[in-house]
Amino acid sequence: MENAIVGTIMDWEINSSGLTQKNVNVDGIDLVYFEGGQGTETIVLLHGFAADKSNWIRLVHTLVSDYKVIIPDQAGHGESGGTLEDSYTPTKQASRLAEFTRKIGVEQFHLVGNSMGGTIALFFAFQYPDRVKTLGLFDSGGVISPEPSELSKLLSRGENPLIADSAEDYDRLLEFTMEDPPFLPWPFAKVMSRKSTPRKELNEKIFADIIKPGKYTTQQVLSAIKTPSLILWGKEDRVIHVSSVSVFEQYLSNHKSVILAGVGHAPMVERPAQTATILRNFITSKN
Repeated sequence: MENAIVGTIMDWEINSSGLTQKNVNVDGIDLVYFEGGQGTETIVLLHGFAADKSNWIRLVHTLVSDYKVIIPDQAGHGESGGTLEDSYTPTKQASRLAEFTRKIGVEQFHLVGNSMGGTIALFFAFQYPDRVKTLGLFDSGGVISPEPSELSKLLSRGENPLIADSAEDYDRLLEFTMEDPPFLPWPFAKVMSRKSTPRKELNEKIFADIIKPGKYTTQQVLSAIKTPSLILWGKEDRVIHVSSVSVFEQYLSNHKSVILAGVGHAPMVERPAQTATILRNFITSKN
């Protein structure tokens, strides 16, 4: 019954945004994604760790009339496949995104990522600069904030509130990541926790891969990116501190920064219409 209630609401949200669900096999992994909208330009949206493609549904309401949108469940998340044997480092996920977009016939696009998705977007723009028209970094990973976030302090004590093990954990995750969460139906946390609990070990593997030191330094990656970049942050972000913005500003040569008061780690969920307007205006200004 609970699954049916959540499923019905999600189906309504998806249909009202003009999205269709599709899938494609990439690198031996079945990737599930939303596609919709119209227009000659494409926006690819990447969700964060322990999230999924549904995070972007409300944001695209006002974009689908003018843009084609692609929203994948990244490997190991949502309805996409992924195993403990697969790699989830930013470099590997960027190369997986390159193959995914080519397989579905999208060569150049506007790329937006939140949190882990921002880290992947950074590495994609670094590795495939000719394929990215504009770059959107929404409370993005990829740098060490000058001021430690609440999450980093918890991780130092061996706690990770982003990995949910029960409905109560999932409620706490939503409270931790969002300053102004949207209304959700009562069984939502219980249904989502049922989906995430069996993936606890995989989530731990993905998180470890994301933060694993790579071949390139932050300065090398950011300084090489010349793509017009929108840095959008929730001022009350407890996951990645807003002071991270200053690091991006220091090394990205072509950027615009927007900080939203009263918003946490997920502006596209907390303020979808406002975030969509900011994104649209930025893309339009760069065309």
